[in-house]
Amino acid sequence: MFEAGRIVIVGKITKIFFTLYYLKPVQIYGRIIFLFKRKFVRVGDFCYIAVRARELKASLTGHIDNQLVFNFLNLQRSYQKDNILWKDVQHDKLWRYNLNYFDFLNNNLRYSFDTKIYLILDWIEKNTNERSETWEPYVISKRVVNWIKALNCELKCLSNEFKQIVAESVFDQCKRLFCDIEYHIQANHLLENLKALFISSIFLLNCASIANKKTVIKWLDFSTKKLLKQLEEQIFEDGAHYELSPMYHEAIMLGVLEIKENAEYFLKEGRQGALDINKIESLQSKAEEVLPKMKEWLLWMKHPDGEIALFNDSALKVSTSLLKKAGVIKKVGWRFLKESGYFVKGWGNGNYFVMDCGDISPAYQPAHSHCDTLSYELSVNGRRIIVDTGCGSYQDSEIRQECRNTSAHNVPMVEQIEQSEMWGTFRVGRRSRVINGEYNSKNNILTCRLKDYHGNVFLRGVSFVENLLIIKDSLERRICKGIFLSLIHVNSYVDVKKEDNSISLEINGLTVRVSTESRCEIRDSFYYPEFGKREENKIIVFYSKLLNENEIQYTFQFNKL
Repeated sequence: MFEAGRIVIVGKITKIFFTLYYLKPVQIYGRIIFLFKRKFVRVGDFCYIAVRARELKASLTGHIDNQLVFNFLNLQRSYQKDNILWKDVQHDKLWRYNLNYFDFLNNNLRYSFDTKIYLILDWIEKNTNERSETWEPYVISKRVVNWIKALNCELKCLSNEFKQIVAESVFDQCKRLFCDIEYHIQANHLLENLKALFISSIFLLNCASIANKKTVIKWLDFSTKKLLKQLEEQIFEDGAHYELSPMYHEAIMLGVLEIKENAEYFLKEGRQGALDINKIESLQSKAEEVLPKMKEWLLWMKHPDGEIALFNDSALKVSTSLLKKAGVIKKVGWRFLKESGYFVKGWGNGNYFVMDCGDISPAYQPAHSHCDTLSYELSVNGRRIIVDTGCGSYQDSEIRQECRNTSAHNVPMVEQIEQSEMWGTFRVGRRSRVINGEYNSKNNILTCRLKDYHGNVFLRGVSFVENLLIIKDSLERRICKGIFLSLIHVNSYVDVKKEDNSISLEINGLTVRVSTESRCEIRDSFYYPEFGKREENKIIVFYSKLLNENEIQYTFQFNKL
């Protein structure tokens, strides 16, 4: 018992050590500074502006919906207009975050013009505690940008009094944001913080009600310089955002577009003040440089159905209408996106294959990473057949761990042995490593070799031969005991039938046969295509014929390629 306890303690220490090992120093001391500021530093008293918001709200005479319905993450909640719970503890944190983002100002046609005004004033009135969750930096970053977008578009014709109170609230929120920039998190959080400061500063410089323009100019100069550095760091040469989540890539691409448009507007209007205009021009130029690459990368990572591949933390039906206009390219041929590590091949009439051949990225912020290296997704005739398990929840620890585990992906593995050491909600300790990956275009063979954090080495080969797709998995080096197996997760709407020497996958007249000489079985499982949405599906599990055998091969046969 003592020995077992000692092993557990050593394992925990090792896990924490490797989690910390990859971090930037600023992520360690920055967290301490962040927590200190959140607890002890105050940037203002917001009671006065809350009173003004309440008075202005009471003076509204237009139509305001009495029952307000909010639908986020497949969970709907209704509030009476006089009792909107901006800190509703009945829902999980991500749902409350979405409520406070105010995305619905620009994406929801259900709310009337006056209802949107009411909601902004209601938030200002009821959220005066800057220690609260509604004042956390990521939430502020999303909210102020959405308010500004609404004011520049649908709400542009509002009274000066209303515009003034919103501008003052944006200024107050940016004071808190500037104090709480998320250096300790980095990645998409840091980019969102800086983007919000940049866009807000340009907006506030045009507001006569904001007297403290020196502070705003300081924010603009600061955010411009930092954004340029972050775009250079976070966007790979192949166009990918370095967290390698197609879902987050979409959001970041939209943010870069907003940065470019606001920089263009600022330079066109000529409101330079005391700024170094060269910095703004450099940022605009950088955004223009990376946007076409980001768009092309995103198009390659979309299935023929127009939705993204679900690698790492990704979910369907998250993208905005603007990004959906990016469309889907008919992929014929192949592309190895080397920096991000994804291989994509398209052929025939809507046949699409994408495989993850990359390491966890970035090493210092793997919060949105999964054990999905060597995993793939497959569409046939435009229908998504083989899927990733997805990303069901951030708050439900059981679902969160299930979706990040190796067995949630279409990979070879030693049973119950993980590729990387996923723990907590967003942590990773020891990691797997890709040894090599290449595509032989002459022979139409993709190969990728992976070493998991235990030292087991796997080789996956994928051969594209006329109407066949052949997957060959080998366990080249075995460190851990256990059965060698290979998994396929089938979409929830596909009918799976086991026959003598093969398995048929059927949907609406389409049949894909999967044949193998290995042992196999079909298991029940769950698929999370969207946040908060769980569907029953099937997993095909292949075993090597003998316990000491280290090779599995199976073949997809299509009607016609």
